[in-house]
Amino acid sequence: MLLDELIESGGNLQEGIELNTKLSDAEKSICQYIIEHLDQVPYMSSRELARLTYSNPTSILRLSRKFGYANFNDFKFDIVLKLRDMHMPKVELDKNDSGLECINKTA
Repeated sequence: MLLDELIESGGNLQEGIELNTKLSDAEKSICQYIIEHLDQVPYMSSRELARLTYSNPTSILRLSRKFGYANFNDFKFDIVLKLRDMHMPKVELDKNDSGLECINKTA
């Protein structure tokens, strides 16, 4: 599924979108917004996402269906599950690290 590929590809999300020729330019733009705001999208309605991406709610629903979901809520639910299951790199903090260094390492 495209969502799996996009999330698992790490920093190459833009390449994943561009390589998928099944997406229109408008859908690619919506995907880019979703990727840049993964932490916020699960709390949005399709209308709100459409407003923020200068599209319409029907486009959001069509995109969700193109990804293989029955509706936008299923799509959002899967985003949350995928983000929760992502493996983050191990970060080691040293007792001599300043507060700012700790924040930067964990960010």
